[in-house]
Amino acid sequence: MILNNNFSISNTAQRGFTLVEIMVSVVILGIGLLGLTVLQMSGLQNTQTANHTRLSNLLAYDMVERMQSNPFPVEQDSYHNVSGVNHTCTKSSPCSALQQAQLDMYQWSAELADRLPLGRGVVCRDSTPTRDDTPTAPACDGTGDIFVIKVWWDRDSSGAISNVSSDPDNQRDFPLMITFQP
Repeated sequence: MILNNNFSISNTAQRGFTLVEIMVSVVILGIGLLGLTVLQMSGLQNTQTANHTRLSNLLAYDMVERMQSNPFPVEQDSYHNVSGVNHTCTKSSPCSALQQAQLDMYQWSAELADRLPLGRGVVCRDSTPTRDDTPTAPACDGTGDIFVIKVWWDRDSSGAISNVSSDPDNQRDFPLMITFQP
């Protein structure tokens, strides 16, 4: 009797995937989806920043239009660093120049606070406008022919308006600044 020790190994093609291949493809897919999520979050943040910038421009030009429609209070310097006060002005009891400027500032400040996160603004005369200031210290010199309208808001959603170079997240909240010469 002759024993045949010839073993034949089948050369048939393997069908399907192994568990390792499936695990690798799931990891690659997960990394790709994570990247898309980060991209989507970044896009939403940029859209929000653009919307706030657009709103701040609209509101700053709203104050310019208020000042242009009331030239007498502008000539009297009633708009320079004025605080907002809610006056009730009527045809029979019109506002003085200062009262009109205070009313405009009150309404404008309320709109800033309502539409922008921590929105604040100032209107002042300034011969050397600069952006290195804060809402509590607007750095207006009170001289010159130029009115400056500055609008601040919390651009980086940190919960505070920060305009210092040592800001921990390195995101300074520079004001939007518009100059206006009546």
